[in-house]
Amino acid sequence: MRKQKVKCPNCNGTGKVTCNKCAGTGCRMYYKNPLPHVFAFVTYSFPEAMGCYSCNATGKIVCKTCKGSGEINKK
Repeated sequence: MRKQKVKCPNCNGTGKVTCNKCAGTGCRMYYKNPLPHVFAFVTYSFPEAMGCYSCNATGKIVCKTCKGSGEINKK
């Protein structure tokens, strides 16, 4: 007897969900200290935009509920 498959409610059947690290933009702001030799209590950090490492700058990650298939077993 086969279990019936239904569309995943988390990703709506696409297998991908919005990245929670970059909010789907594919870009994150990192803060870089231009003076690493200065003491820690004197910090001057400037934001630098870079591609999100969690989603490889795509803005989407694999759905953890269906593991990217877009379908789950009906209970």
